[in-house]
Amino acid sequence: CDLPSGDGITILNDEMKIVTWNVNGLRAVLKNQGKDLTSFLEGLDGDVICLQETKATRDQLNSTTYAAQGYNAYFSFSRAKTGYSGVVTFCREGVTPLRAEEGLSGVFERREDGVGCYCESSVTSSPELQTLDNEGRCVMTEHALEECGSGLGGGGCGLGSSLVVVNLYCPRVDADNQSRLEYQYKFYEALIERCTAMRSAGKHVVVVGDFNCSIQPIDSAYAQDDPTLLDTPSRKYFLQFIHSNLRSGSQSSSNPSVQAHSPCTDPFRLLDVFRCLHPDTQGAFSWWHTVTDSRKVNYGKRIDLILCSSSLGVCVVSSEVCQGIMGSDHCPVTASFSLTLGKSPRPPSLCSKYFAEFSGKQQTLSSLWSSLPVKVDSPLKRSHGDSSHGDGSCDDGSHDNGTHVTTKLKDTKSFTNKSIASFFKPPCEKGEEEEDTLRGPPKCSQDGVTDMDGFCEAPKPLSSEWKCVFSAPKQVLCAGHGEPCVLRTAKKQGPNFNRQFYCCARPAGFKGDTNARCNFFMWTTKFRKT
Repeated sequence: CDLPSGDGITILNDEMKIVTWNVNGLRAVLKNQGKDLTSFLEGLDGDVICLQETKATRDQLNSTTYAAQGYNAYFSFSRAKTGYSGVVTFCREGVTPLRAEEGLSGVFERREDGVGCYCESSVTSSPELQTLDNEGRCVMTEHALEECGSGLGGGGCGLGSSLVVVNLYCPRVDADNQSRLEYQYKFYEALIERCTAMRSAGKHVVVVGDFNCSIQPIDSAYAQDDPTLLDTPSRKYFLQFIHSNLRSGSQSSSNPSVQAHSPCTDPFRLLDVFRCLHPDTQGAFSWWHTVTDSRKVNYGKRIDLILCSSSLGVCVVSSEVCQGIMGSDHCPVTASFSLTLGKSPRPPSLCSKYFAEFSGKQQTLSSLWSSLPVKVDSPLKRSHGDSSHGDGSCDDGSHDNGTHVTTKLKDTKSFTNKSIASFFKPPCEKGEEEEDTLRGPPKCSQDGVTDMDGFCEAPKPLSSEWKCVFSAPKQVLCAGHGEPCVLRTAKKQGPNFNRQFYCCARPAGFKGDTNARCNFFMWTTKFRKT
């Protein structure tokens, strides 16, 4: 695309790299990759690393996850429930931000070193947005542009003197659950209002994260098979914030719901950095469905984006969707800009290094218990000359000032593998059990007749008996490949909710792809009308 002018930005040889990744659980991705936090961040090789869906609360952090060597961290935790949402931005010490802030609406404590540029409007003050901010969906860090001379107050680069990186995890609206659609509108609208206010204050803006929305049909494998899937109110509304050079179609929408939430006629538009450089690249997806295992055939969506204000368009150097990096149902997306960020001498107050529990100012419960003296019980004394114990205990032979350690012998019984038939035999009387013990088990002759009364069946392996009871169900084969199917449960609300069905076990993919799932489908039971 034709990149807009840079509003006075000076192009430098140095590059600033931003990485965004929905990790689907910070502790989970570290475990999947077998790395500690520092080596994990070093592997991503970014100056500003933005992670979404950390699924961590502040009380779940420990000394290995709250910070990494060489980085400072800025968290936003979900206040709604645990194991949900959450974002964090890690900045190299060389690009320590000047300011940092949590949330879009400013509903949280407005710190002196916050980003500022608040919009007092019905959007940012709405209860819906405050609820979304409680879910831990946004962190902003503001960095000085080094070419501006004195930093925030300088004018060496013309219009902009600082860069704000907005790390987002946008709310999702499912097709069968439209109750959150209004929340999503409010979130998008507050985002554009806040970004517009920051641009008006002379700050450049980069917005990154999981937007839960594909911009163009080329960005969704599902839409390429069914274009109507992109015909959603939330997507049409979001497109109004994207620069017109990067997408097809008019900026206006005929949908009444979209028109009701249409933003003001403001020239502010965001650039899709990846599509600026790769407008026609196919299959550049950043998310895949884990249930259908569709990553194997690259059948997914590009919903993890790096957007920037038009003033930074001339500074875009490169952008990449890193599909080879595993550990989540998303993959990282990177972008490099020909900018040099300055370093603040002191991290802002939102930085995790100031958390009381990690700064040595607050004691933990474990530290209180460890500081108490350990009480040791006095050892038992035994009289000299006693070498045996009538209670069945034995002496291990260690002596120290008349003390010893005794070990109580437990009565143990030997257990043998039992056949299924043994569970159906009536219990023996005590006298019979002793008699059977004295004469031993019956012995079979070669013709199967016991040396006592009765006959004895030929012995059967115990495993074969149990296999008859717990036999595997008959496998259902798909019609397309003749391979065993998988059993799934319908979770969409409706008459078939919680019904089980069989389908092809291969990953979901494009129509006509022989390596992908075929159209085989079969319910496990017939539908019964109630």
